[in-house]
Order: sequence, then C-alpha cells, then structure tokens
Amino acid sequence: GKWKNGLRHGKSHGTIIYPNGEKYVGEFMHGKEHGQGTFSSSNGEEYVGKWKNGLRHGKGYGTTINPYGKKFLGDEKYVGEFMHGKEHGQGTFSYFTGEEYVGKWENGLRHGKGKLTYPNKYEYVGKFKYGKLTGQGIFTRFFVEKYVGCFKDGNAHGKCTYTSSNGYKYVGEWNYGRRHGQGKETYWKGVFKGHKYVGEYKYGKRSGQGTYTHSNGDKYEGEWKNGRTNGLGTYTLSDGGKYIGEWKNGLLHGQGVQIRSDGNPMYIGQWKGWFRDKGILISKSGRLSRRESNAFRRMEGAFRDQEVIIPNSGRMHRRNP
Repeated sequence: GKWKNGLRHGKSHGTIIYPNGEKYVGEFMHGKEHGQGTFSSSNGEEYVGKWKNGLRHGKGYGTTINPYGKKFLGDEKYVGEFMHGKEHGQGTFSYFTGEEYVGKWENGLRHGKGKLTYPNKYEYVGKFKYGKLTGQGIFTRFFVEKYVGCFKDGNAHGKCTYTSSNGYKYVGEWNYGRRHGQGKETYWKGVFKGHKYVGEYKYGKRSGQGTYTHSNGDKYEGEWKNGRTNGLGTYTLSDGGKYIGEWKNGLLHGQGVQIRSDGNPMYIGQWKGWFRDKGILISKSGRLSRRESNAFRRMEGAFRDQEVIIPNSGRMHRRNP
C-alpha cells in the first residue's frame, strides 16, 4: 500500500499481517486503520466496515467467537454503527445464547429504544439504559404473561400492569419486580372470576389497608399482613350480615361483633379461629346470654351453613358444606 513520512497512509488498499495472526486489509491514515477496511483474527473473528484513527467507527458488521469456543456454541455477530471502537448508534447484535437485540447503542452498551428477544419466547420492547431494561417498556413471557409499564435494572419498577392469560390482572406500583405500594387485582376467568382486591402491598404481598370483593358481593375491608387478613377488619356478606373485629392469619381472632342481616348484633365477644369464645349472645328478641365456657362453637346466624375461606394467598370465597 501507500506510505507517507514513514507511515502507512492513503485510500488505496493496503494489507498488514501482525505476528499473532491478525490481519487488516483496507485504508490507512497516519499509520492507523482509517476509512474502509476488513479485520480478521486467527480464531475466526472478523470486522468489515469503517475505521477512524485505528478504531472501528461508523457503519460496519463483525463476528466474534463465543467465550466457550466455536466448537460447542454459535458465534456472535453485530451489524450496525460504531464509535471509537465500540457499538454506538443503531445496531443488531446476535448472541451465542440465541438472544438478539435490535436497537440503539451507546459506548458498547444497549442504550435507548430497542427490542430484545430470547430463545425461550421471552421478549422486551422498550427503553434501555447502560445495558439494562430501564424505562418504559413491554415484557412478554411465553405469550401468556405481559408486563406493560416502567422498568428499572431489568425489573418492573414504578407503575406497571401485569396480565396473565389465566385470568389475572394487576395494575399498580412495583418495587424491583414485586408488587409494592398501591394496586388493584382483578380476575376475569377461572375459580376467582369476578373477584377483585384494591389496596396496599408490601414486598409482593397484600399488606396494609385493602378491600377484597367477591363475585357474589361479599366483601372484606380492613388490614392485611403478609397476604392475609390481619388486624382490624369488616367482613360483610351479600345479605347484609357482617363481622366487625380482629383478624389473625386469615381467621377471626380476638375481639369482634357478629351482626345479623337486619343490622342487629348477634354476638359480642372473643373469637378464636372461626369459633366464639367468651362473650355475649343476643337472640333475635334481644335476650342476652353470657358465654363463659371455652367450649367453642361454629359461628351461626349470618354465617349459618357457610364458611368463609381465606387461604394463604389472601383470596377469599364462601364454601357451602
């Protein structure tokens, strides 16, 4: 090729072969790769495109060998823009793991709008920041789960909507992939069709104040902890009967009042589990009878022939015997 002042220089093609087997064929300026050129290494890596001051710069494409060896896994390939030797601008990177990213780059990192697809049918379309899923985006998993909203460091963070094909939807606040803050759950099919929860969450579980409504109109309003009814709360049946009082781990436990559908109290006193403990029974005529025995009995009256079920998930429904 051409030379100037003892340095490789000129737009005519020149070739240089390094002792380690690397090879460059292309243009030079002031002794450095500059302009259009092709670089190849002894292990099979290759770059074809623009150069500036010895670095990949401008449009080009390259193939690299995966870190575990070409013999076992596929190679990696980048087609797009470079700046100062790094991916910068618009580009497509195909990884040896089967992942592919199409979008914006900055200083060798995914940055800006882009689309990342995985071989297991995961897909993310949205904003990236310094290589991580950060900003507004849509994440789809197996075409049956979808997150739409804000992400941070690869997790749902801030306001985000989660939808599952099994009939569940959550709209609300997230903290690094877990429901945290204010939110709303709804069910549109399955055994819990028509149920909904509106309230507070903490580290992925219902915690704080919240209201759970059943498809038949039954409703719990009150405190939650670790996904279960805990603290003070009111459970109202669709016919108007209700329990007002304390709860523990999803059960009536502590001081509480049982009220008939006509609004008159039926029992005032202590509860253990779903059983009455020490308290006062009030007949429909208003007659009082004090209970001092620890021989528990099932709730009657407004809850007659029914049991309110609150499993670990915090989901509630009534079950007939």
